[in-house]
Amino acid sequence: MKKIYFLSASFSGKIQCFCLLLLFVTFIGCATQYRHVEPHTMEYSAMPDTLHSCNVEITYRYDILANASNKKYARKEKKEGISLIAVRIANNGNDTLFIPDDILIEARDNWVFPLDMNEAIDVFIQDHPAALDELMGGAVEVGGVFVPGGWGFLVPLATSIPSTINSSIEAKANDRFIKEMQDYYLVFSNVPPGATVSGLLALPVELFTPLTFSKN
Repeated sequence: MKKIYFLSASFSGKIQCFCLLLLFVTFIGCATQYRHVEPHTMEYSAMPDTLHSCNVEITYRYDILANASNKKYARKEKKEGISLIAVRIANNGNDTLFIPDDILIEARDNWVFPLDMNEAIDVFIQDHPAALDELMGGAVEVGGVFVPGGWGFLVPLATSIPSTINSSIEAKANDRFIKEMQDYYLVFSNVPPGATVSGLLALPVELFTPLTFSKN
């Protein structure tokens, strides 16, 4: 016959407080910050792709979000099939280059076109995590003992504080990401003769897909 264990009110209360504290710490830790990618300072390991007949060199780099420890933003690349790449364009020719009109990008025999900046931001921006009260519903198992999920006045407290803090951290992270996109996104920018420009492009390709550039 299976034994049924009953918890004293005092012990049950301690478990409830411990679980609430654990959830509180866990969800505060789920909040993420955004660390700047800074495409103008990074190293580009790939050999430049020299555009024929116009004396322009282009090199690029994948996995820039993960390398900057922006793991949550980097996950969006695999989830959405959109890669954020850093690009360096050295225009040694005589004509100003307009992006994307003058630069064609090919991936696996298909032309690919960069997303507009707002579209790219929508892809990578972080969503607010699920509210704690949705995740705390029902019973919670602690050491083989199921503790009821209805914890009275403690539930709104444990829900609202981490949710508020997470919202603030996520909002600041998204603001930093948006600011960097506004500073460095190359769509609708130009590269004058003699200039070298480094920036960002979001492309509908998987990570590390080989790219070829050509002059339109």
